[in-house]
Amino acid sequence: MSLPRTESADLEGATVIDLRPLHAYNGWASVQALGEARRGHIPGAIALPQSWLTHLDDENLSELLLSKGVGLDHNVVLYDHAGDAPPQALGRLSELGYGSTAYWDRGFKGWAKDESLPVEYLTRYDKLIRAACWPRGRRKA
Repeated sequence: MSLPRTESADLEGATVIDLRPLHAYNGWASVQALGEARRGHIPGAIALPQSWLTHLDDENLSELLLSKGVGLDHNVVLYDHAGDAPPQALGRLSELGYGSTAYWDRGFKGWAKDESLPVEYLTRYDKLIRAACWPRGRRKA
């Protein structure tokens, strides 16, 4: 089966969806662990981890996509780590009525390798309070 592919120039004006896990999207994962040159995501991309596509029913997934501003009439481009977005992801969006869907064939790995392309990530995440650090036995008033 031939999947619709797109080039980086085709990302402009598209609704771009990052299928990687949230820790990769946010830039929390080590670049060495992911095999990527830089951490973060393509600017303006929407986080929608692949696992959500398999765990959410149609109604909840449609509602989530609409809440993130992804309309049925949008040109949607998916990407993952290496550019081999699973056909199931494209198929699932097609089943929901998204007619114009494709995947970016270089993935974030290819994007991050090109230093001329910008990336975004959650800054100062190391300052967030982790649940393991929260005082035990403390109740909310």
